Amino acid sequence: MDAEKGEGPELTKNHNVSGFPTFVMLTTDMQPVDRWMGYAEPASFIETMKSTAKNPITIDARMARFEKEQTAGDAAILARYAGATGETDKALKLYRTAASLSEDKNVYGYQIFELTYKKFREAGDEADPDTVIRAADNMVASGQGSDMEWVYLAMSMSRFAHGAEKPKMQKPYIEAALAKTEKSIDPDLRKYRGDLLIEHALVIEENPEKAMAFKRGNLPEGWMEDAGELNSFAWWCFENKVNLKEAEDMARKGVELAPAGKEKAMILDTLAEICNERGSCESAVEYIEMAIKEDPESDYYKKQLERFRELLAAKS
Repeated sequence: MDAEKGEGPELTKNHNVSGFPTFVMLTTDMQPVDRWMGYAEPASFIETMKSTAKNPITIDARMARFEKEQTAGDAAILARYAGATGETDKALKLYRTAASLSEDKNVYGYQIFELTYKKFREAGDEADPDTVIRAADNMVASGQGSDMEWVYLAMSMSRFAHGAEKPKMQKPYIEAALAKTEKSIDPDLRKYRGDLLIEHALVIEENPEKAMAFKRGNLPEGWMEDAGELNSFAWWCFENKVNLKEAEDMARKGVELAPAGKEKAMILDTLAEICNERGSCESAVEYIEMAIKEDPESDYYKKQLERFRELLAAKS
């Protein structure tokens, strides 16, 4: 169902769906049998459906059965359902129970990591980073997971490491994911893998030239004529403080190609940041003023203008 059209919005509300895609297995009288979220590789998707289809009882009936006699299969399905309905703590507890009841104690390493990381991000100031590291290390030690799960682990731990201001912390997770996905031919996964190669070259190897070569190789065909891709490339260069002269040129070209309005304003903001980084506060002020004209309702660009003017005054 398209959640934004026809019966979609009402069904979304009735089933308390908070993210897309959400998959719900129901009985003919609309009682939930299973539920999960997110895109998955075809084999994983089919296996998920098969695990429930073997014994398609309602969630309430499965929980009642589980309370009488715990099995790994019931625990895993109940955990999956709890995770997809936002009950993170319940899902974690059930996955750990499922692992303890399974012959392979590491079988749910990825699911436990994913939920642990989600809980960490939601906890704010009360978050415990050690729980995330332990869950990630357990998955690496197990060696188990689909190619996409390994990529997700590495990308999550990259964000985690940068957030902790310890970027090199991501090394074992990126290297594990690169090794696991080396032979993958899936085009989407190869794109994500390319992002990991860029991050490894830039942060772990501290080789910006190599990172730039990977970055260029990971860009889609025709990117030089696409305003959004030009902006993305220029912003990446700005964030990582590499190749700023070319980044400025690409941002200028993006401004020329972008339609009037918010998209052009966004690229002008990128151009202003790059000019400021390269020491031209005057140009930064000029371009952010142009951005405000393109998107006059944006408070962000007005704050940017105030910031760049203060920097220009301090420089003067």
